[in-house]
Order: sequence, then C-alpha cells, then structure tokens
Amino acid sequence: MTAQRGAVVVRYGALGDMVMTTAVLRALHTRHGAPCTVVGLGGWVPSLLANLPSVGAIHTIKSRKAPYLFCPDQWALVRELKKYHGHPVYVLAGDERAAALVKRAGLTITSSCYLTKHIPNEHQVDNHARVAGFDPATYDRRPKLIVTEQERTDCLAWKNARFGSAPIVLLQAGNKKTMSWRKRSNDVKSWPVERWVSVIRAVLAHDPTIKIALNGAPIEREMTDAIVTAAGDPRVCSIAGEAPLRRLFALLTLAHSTISVDTGPAHAAAALGCPLVVLFGSTDPRINGPVSSTAPVAIVTGPANAPIADGEAGWAAHHHMEAVTVEAVISAWKNLK
Repeated sequence: MTAQRGAVVVRYGALGDMVMTTAVLRALHTRHGAPCTVVGLGGWVPSLLANLPSVGAIHTIKSRKAPYLFCPDQWALVRELKKYHGHPVYVLAGDERAAALVKRAGLTITSSCYLTKHIPNEHQVDNHARVAGFDPATYDRRPKLIVTEQERTDCLAWKNARFGSAPIVLLQAGNKKTMSWRKRSNDVKSWPVERWVSVIRAVLAHDPTIKIALNGAPIEREMTDAIVTAAGDPRVCSIAGEAPLRRLFALLTLAHSTISVDTGPAHAAAALGCPLVVLFGSTDPRINGPVSSTAPVAIVTGPANAPIADGEAGWAAHHHMEAVTVEAVISAWKNLK
C-alpha cells in the first residue's frame, strides 16, 4: 500500500495568522489522508499547534527575510523540505518570497496565495479555502485549537490559587508592536490607558464578583501594571509573563470572557470558544476578524457610521482606535451571549 502524502503548508505568520490557518490544515488533512507538515516562523509555533490531529511535523525558522547565506536554520529547513518531493505544497502568503525556501528544495507548489487572484474584503480563512480549492458551501471555516484535560486541570489549579473561584475576565491591551520598542511609535492598535480603566470599572460595576486579569508577555508588564495601578482596585491584576501559550489557551477555556485589541490572543479566544469583544481601528476586521468555533465574537470599531470602503486601505482611511468608545465596548461586552 502506498503511503499517503500529507500536504506541506507554508505559513510565515504571527500568532493570529497561525490560529486562522488551523481551519485549512484540518481540511487538507481530510483531503490528503495524512497530517500536514507545517513550515512556520518562530519557536512558538509547535506550542500553538500542539494536540491538533491535522498537524504532523513542524519546521520553523527565525526569519524568512534574513539572507540565506547567513542562516543555518534556513539551510536545515531546505534539507528537510527535500524529503517532501511529490507531496502537495500550499504557500499561504501573499508574496513570492514566502516560497523561496520551497523552491530551493526543488518542490513543486500546488497552490499559493501570491499566484491566486486577490478578492477585495475576502477574509483570510476564506482566502485559504479558495487557494486550496475547497467548496465554500461545505468548508468548515472555523479555526480550532485543542486544550487537553490535563492542561485544563493544571490551569484551574493555578487560576484558583491566583484568583479563587471568581469568574475571570481577561483583558489584552497589548499586541505584537507593544513588545518592540522600535515599533511602539507606530502602534495603530493601542488604546489609551484611561479608556481601559473605564472599561474595567464598568465591568466591575456590572458584576462585582468578577476579577480582571490583564494578559501580556513579560516585556509588556510595565504597560499592564500601569493599567492596574490606574484602576486602583484589588480585583484587578496583571498576569503578564505568568501565562505562557499553553496556560493561556487553557485559561481561555475557563474564562468568563475576553476584551482585546486585534492581536493573536483574541484569535485564540475565538478558536477556543471564549466569548470575545475585540477592538479594531485601522486594521480591517473583514479580512482579519477573529472567527469563533462556538462562542460569540463582537467586533467594535470606530467612529460610528464611518464609511465602509473596499480594501484594507479603504477601511484604514475611515477607521482608527481613537474613535473606539468605552460605551461601545461595554455595550458589546454586556450583550455577549
């Protein structure tokens, strides 16, 4: 019997991008009868994709833009990819550079985003389905992550030690640019501290039994601590640096809800069924909005009644984070069902 040739999927994306890729990985697993081999960017990718039956081998590099001549991890990837001759290869990125290492390995590309006609306002998960040739009428477009019972048990013990039995609302104020000093001046997803504080106070006034945890990477601790200090309430704390990826995923299955800017943990919340309010400014939710498996997702943008123009540039021309109001966020949160 001939062994099934699982698909090779190349996706050099951030956390949210990789979460959204799980929908097409699942479909390709079914089509080709074997788990997908995933090529990604960053050592965190295996942790994100852990426990997914649609995923087999995972290969990562530190940078796809660094010169090949000086990157041993790229050399190693090319050596590994040479083992996949004859396998279907899908390149899920909009630029030809994403295929450079695949071509170095001599693989034939089955389909790619950069060779497929662009459709304005098409969501990323729907683009992946179309590029891979799936019927939108039957395609399950919902990204999903898997948390094991042991992970939930361990996280519940940590959560109870940290917060007791109180319901937890997670706040995600930071994003990828928050973690880079060079990019903070161009952070179009940030929202003022005083508005986060107003949201916190409104949530606690609505349900005094709730406790609020501000999530973030260790480098974001200064930012989250500033919000906690400004809130001035013992029911509010920072867990920045305390919730590595797998603990965060487990916590999202236990949390009451999440309020977040447009960033990777928001996509994880949606994929894990955590009720979610997500704030979008100039980034386009029609293309990048979180897609939920089971729970409600409320997308809040601003200003109200802004013109809706085609394309990401058209969206950005009329929307920005400064126009997202506290009242709109709280209303969306109260209406999560």
